[in-house]
Amino acid sequence: MKTKYKIIPLLFHWLFVGCDLVDNKLLIVNKSNSNIYIDYSCDSILTNVDFIRNGLYFDSITNDSIYVEETLYIKANSSKHLIERGYNEWSRYLEKCNNNLYLFVFSDSIVNKYSSKEMLRNKYEKRIRISLNELKEKNWTITYP
Repeated sequence: MKTKYKIIPLLFHWLFVGCDLVDNKLLIVNKSNSNIYIDYSCDSILTNVDFIRNGLYFDSITNDSIYVEETLYIKANSSKHLIERGYNEWSRYLEKCNNNLYLFVFSDSIVNKYSSKEMLRNKYEKRIRISLNELKEKNWTITYP
């Protein structure tokens, strides 16, 4: 009977709080003096730049403006964990990518100067290729530059 009472609060927690698992083990450390944006792909050629630029956005539905900071934006001399939804999802993502991940680093000035279409034409500062084994050896930490 006591076990039943221990399970009930746990069920309420799952029901009302949720259980949206994320994998945030991939850490990008920006040791440069510039703000950067990161994009990643399974391919060595970037075919889509989906990140949202930082800034003030107007929502026509609510008639309100909000400031948005992109999740792939990393301030100078700081770090950020990149998130994939799901348990151990980064390992699964890399397995789908033949165990290689390509990171594309864009400086803040490039993102603010060029359109997304123009950025696809090799406007990145650096392309980093890293394997699953290398990530494990580096404890899922990538340092730029």
